[in-house]
Amino acid sequence: ASPIICLWPSGSTGLCPCRTNRRVLRPRSSNRLSGVSNEIDISFIRDNHGSTLGAVACIRDITERKHAESELKKREAVLKEAQGIAHVGSWERDLKNDTNYWSDEYFRILGYEPGEIAATFENFFNHIHPDDQPVFFSIHNTDALVTMDFRIITKSGAERFVSALS
Repeated sequence: ASPIICLWPSGSTGLCPCRTNRRVLRPRSSNRLSGVSNEIDISFIRDNHGSTLGAVACIRDITERKHAESELKKREAVLKEAQGIAHVGSWERDLKNDTNYWSDEYFRILGYEPGEIAATFENFFNHIHPDDQPVFFSIHNTDALVTMDFRIITKSGAERFVSALS
């Protein structure tokens, strides 16, 4: 949707933040209301003495984005619940940005609470059984889709067998 630009006349008063998200109700029909989310950017126009001469506002309808964000949160919650029930964790490594992601269940498989240790490749690799590390590392550096069974050592020292699709 195109932004709507409004000008406030000089002498207007009101305290408005520079950027805010507001939920605005607009009539959908004569007897019902529909929720619409807007993002509002406001810039005040001032003279050399700091007096407000007016303001310019840009309002964008972000309802579609808010609905998409809500749907994504619901799907993430379902995935998190499914991983917990199935005791399946996931991890992701972005080589370009050197970032890692571990699902909550992956932390639990290693014996940690989510966020208890940093989700780094080094921490991931250090939990792989020493005898399995060379094979894991050689497969990890390929572009091929590979399934591998290997052992991990949990926080408590227990040895577990896991299967990974990489």
